Amino acid sequence: MMMVGAAYQAGALSISAESIEHAIELNGVAVAANIQAFRRGRQVVDNPDAVAHTVTGLHGSPVTGEIEPTEYAVSVVARLGSLGADLARTIAIRYDELIAYADERYAREYLEFVSRVHRAGHGTAFTGAVARSLYKLMAYKDEYEVARLTQDPAFAAQIAEQFGDDADVAIRLHPPTLRSMGMKEKLSLGGWADRPLSALAKMKRLRGTKLDPFGHNEIRRTERALIGEYRELMEELLAGLADGRVGPDRVGSAVELAELPDMIRGYESIKMANVARYREEVTARRQTLGI
Repeated sequence: MMMVGAAYQAGALSISAESIEHAIELNGVAVAANIQAFRRGRQVVDNPDAVAHTVTGLHGSPVTGEIEPTEYAVSVVARLGSLGADLARTIAIRYDELIAYADERYAREYLEFVSRVHRAGHGTAFTGAVARSLYKLMAYKDEYEVARLTQDPAFAAQIAEQFGDDADVAIRLHPPTLRSMGMKEKLSLGGWADRPLSALAKMKRLRGTKLDPFGHNEIRRTERALIGEYRELMEELLAGLADGRVGPDRVGSAVELAELPDMIRGYESIKMANVARYREEVTARRQTLGI
């Protein structure tokens, strides 16, 4: 409803505010909260400072929603040397996330590669592009990761804050393994699924091994292959920058190449189509750069 309010205030809706609020009343669900959300959405467009002031008054400090890295991750990343505060924070957050995603060995693989890129000395923009892109590829959302995220205490706290401690929660999933077997509808998993999902999250050590029951379909094999492809691509790019095939005036183009994994979005068939586009673009950019 906040988005509806913002859209109305921005002039994107051709009906009156009174009509929208009357529709909320007719719907009869959380009327007061929804009208308030609609009006706050309008206010975000009309007077964002007032909204920020209200939120600060409620919480005692501005709410940014930003994740902060652990002290441990900050100390590990600090060993890389001078990165600048923003880039160091970016890498430290991803280091924490990869430990949770898999384990510290996996996170160290990430950090070691980023460190090598940083030591090559082609600037923080290039190092940052590699840090973000490699993380994106290494932290692909498979069954184990989805299970882990549903069991995250922060997720439970968010639901409790928004809907109350006694809220009924259902998680709707459409696993590719079951879809390939002909299941067309999403599974709806209630509170009874907490233990199975928790157990599945703990099975993440099977990820990518021969014992991984989910890792043999085309999508999961492609996701794993993309990590190696990207590392090899960056190795070739670093070699080209070192031997002069890619001159210092082409570092901007090198950054653009390093950022290409951002093209890989969506799930299943959409993601696979984007992977094909990504690989085509990589081939074209490599030819342009001469690597």
